[in-house]
Amino acid sequence: MFETETDETETGALVCDVCGSDVPLTMQLALIDGANVCESCLSETDEIMDDDWTTDDGNRFYQNGKLILDASDMTDKQAARAAALVMKKQQFWPNIWFISDHGNVHPFTF
Repeated sequence: MFETETDETETGALVCDVCGSDVPLTMQLALIDGANVCESCLSETDEIMDDDWTTDDGNRFYQNGKLILDASDMTDKQAARAAALVMKKQQFWPNIWFISDHGNVHPFTF
């Protein structure tokens, strides 16, 4: 889902599209469907934050209890691309969490 990019701005600094912070030229940014995202914005936390996405089946993804993406008929690659497009449209890149049938929470990856 992620590619890397090292394009510089006119001032010679890299800028994260999520938080707007300048990033050292030595650090690569992840390119998520055309958006540069710095390492700190990509880092996982160990708890669900407000507006994070959740799933209990890996097919339907919810944000604040509302169905945000139904990837039931998609391959993992299509679902990852669809998730990236929804996030780009929202201009918000939340963590995605899998909630097991026992209620345990784990970071979700496609």
